[in-house]
Amino acid sequence: MLTALLSYFGSHQVGLVHSLCAVLALLVGWRVLAKPKGGNSHKLWGYSYVVLMLALNISALFIHNLFVFGPFHIAALFSLVTVCIGVATALLHTPYALRLHFECMSWSYVGLMAAFFSEGITRLPWLASGAAFMGSVILMSLITCVIGGITIHLRRPKWQKLTTAYRKEFIGTPHKSI
Repeated sequence: MLTALLSYFGSHQVGLVHSLCAVLALLVGWRVLAKPKGGNSHKLWGYSYVVLMLALNISALFIHNLFVFGPFHIAALFSLVTVCIGVATALLHTPYALRLHFECMSWSYVGLMAAFFSEGITRLPWLASGAAFMGSVILMSLITCVIGGITIHLRRPKWQKLTTAYRKEFIGTPHKSI
C-alpha cells in the first residue's frame, strides 16, 4: 500500500515538473522566436528555453502512464537530440551552423506545439482512449507539423540573409552576434 502511494505521488511529481516545463517552454520559446536574434537577450532567453526543454524531455522519459517505452518516449529522445544539436551549432558561429541552429530550434518548437495540441485534444472525454486517442494525437501532430513547416519555410530566407550578413561582417571574429 505504501509503495503504491509513493509510486503514485512520485509519478505525479514528474508529471507536474513535465507540465510546468512545457508551459514555460511554450512561453519562453515564443519569446525567443518573436524577438531579434543573436544578441545577449536572445542568448539568455534561448538558454532558458534549452534548460526547460531538457527538463521537459528528461521528465517525459520517466512518465509511464501509457507505455513502458513508447512513441512519446521516442519523441522525447528525438526532441532531446534536436535541442542539443541546435545548441551545439549555435556555439560554432559559422553561417552553416547558424542555419542548422535555426532549423533545429524551430523544429523543436514545432514539436513542442504538436505535443501541446495533441495533449489538449486528448483531454476531450470522447477521445480518452483507444483508436480515437491515437488518431487524434497523430492528426493534431500532423496538422501542427504542416503549419510549422510552412512557417519555417517562409522564415528561412530571412534567416539565410542574416547568416550571409554574418559571414560578410564577422568573418574571423566568431564570437560576435549576428
